[in-house]
Amino acid sequence: MSRTQLRNLMMRVARLERRASGLIPLQGVDFSGRDLSGKNFSKTDLTGANLTKAKLIGADLTGANLKGANLTGAKLEGAVLIGADLTGADLDGADLEKANLSNANLSNAILTYTALVGTVLVYSNLTNANIKYSVLENAILLGADLTGADLSDSTLSSASLPKAVLKGATLIKTNLWGTDLTGVDLSSANLKGANLELSDLEGADLTGATLTNAVLSEANLSDADLSNADLTGANTDNTKFKKAKYNDQTKFPKSLRSVRSLVKVP
Repeated sequence: MSRTQLRNLMMRVARLERRASGLIPLQGVDFSGRDLSGKNFSKTDLTGANLTKAKLIGADLTGANLKGANLTGAKLEGAVLIGADLTGADLDGADLEKANLSNANLSNAILTYTALVGTVLVYSNLTNANIKYSVLENAILLGADLTGADLSDSTLSSASLPKAVLKGATLIKTNLWGTDLTGVDLSSANLKGANLELSDLEGADLTGATLTNAVLSEANLSDADLSNADLTGANTDNTKFKKAKYNDQTKFPKSLRSVRSLVKVP
C-alpha cells in the first residue's frame, strides 16, 4: 500500500469514527472574543478549542466535547451544557450564572474566580476541580461529585448540595452560610475556618474532617457522624447535635458544655 493510499485510508477511518461518535468536528478552533450567543453547538467536538472571552450567552452546548478547552473570561450565562465534557478545561473568570451543567464532566477543570450564581450542577463530576475564589450562591449541586475539589475562599451561601460527595475536599475559609448539606459526604474534608452558620448538615458524614475554628453557630448537625473529626476552636453556639455520632478521637471545642445529646460510638 502506497503512502497516499494509507493516508486516504486513515482519513476515511477518521471520518467514520467522527460519524460513529455523532460529534461535529471543530477541534482546536479559535473562537476567542467571538459573539456566539444563542448558537447551537450541541454534540460538537470542541476539544482544545480557544473560547477565551467568547460570548456564549444562552448557547446550546448539550453533550459537547470541551476537553482541555480555553474558556477563560467567557460569558456563558444561561448556557446549556447538559452532559458536556469539560475535563481539564480552563474556565478561570468565566461567567456561568444560571447555566445548566447537569451531568457534565468538570473533573480537573479550572474554575477559579468563576461566577456560578444559581448554576445547575446536578450530578455533575467536579472531582479534583480547582474552584477557589468563586461564587456559587444559590447553586444547585444535588448529588454532585466534588471529591478532592478545592473550594477555598469561595462563597456557597444558600447553595443546595444534598447527597453531594466532598470527600477529601478543601474548603478552607469557605462561606457555606445557610447551605443545604444534608447527607453530604465530607469525610476527611478540610473546613478550617469555614462559615457554616445556619447550614443544614443533618446526616452528613464528617468522619475525619477538620473543622478547626469553623463557625457552626445555629447549624444543624443532627445524626451527623463526627467520628475522628476535629472541632477545636469551632463556634458551636446553639448548634444542634441531636444524635450526632462521636468517638474518643473526636475533638470538641472547650466552649461546648455538654455532649449528652450526642451518641458515642466505638
